[in-house]
Amino acid sequence: MAFQVSVRGISASSTEALNLFVSDNDPAGTGLPAALSTFYNDYADHCNGSVSFNLEPEYREFNPATGQTIALHTFPGAQLWTQVGTASLTSTPDQTAVLVRWRTGVWVAGRQITGRTYLPYPSQSTGGGSISNAVVNDIQASATALVNATVMQIWSRKNGTTALPTSASVWNEYASQRRRRD
Repeated sequence: MAFQVSVRGISASSTEALNLFVSDNDPAGTGLPAALSTFYNDYADHCNGSVSFNLEPEYREFNPATGQTIALHTFPGAQLWTQVGTASLTSTPDQTAVLVRWRTGVWVAGRQITGRTYLPYPSQSTGGGSISNAVVNDIQASATALVNATVMQIWSRKNGTTALPTSASVWNEYASQRRRRD
């Protein structure tokens, strides 16, 4: 079984973005909520004060081979958190995101299992479509710490399996999420 945890981001214009994270252990009994809190707290330093991120109180247990939901669970209240942006700069447009790419080193059918997280609502740290090196380095350090915590996994819907990420890389240009499956 696997478990899917949701983090909801809310912008000044009340648009919402949902990031999903997977664990092969019940996240209520692991460090996943705390690790995600630290990760989003660090990222919130690069978001306008009108942006917030919340750990959703409900998470789902699912079969990684089929994607079928088995059960819904609720986090104990002590594990719930909200992180609020602290940057004074203007937010970028709502569709703009910082892209974190996760690598697992696990290959199935000739393809590596990889993941992407689009961190929504970054502040305008530089012009010209690039993110400043200081911001990239800060988010990279947070992503690496999340990898090193070994509480998160990447789910391959196509292959019906999960794998621990072994590395993360932050793209130095603003990204926009593309819709696609494996």
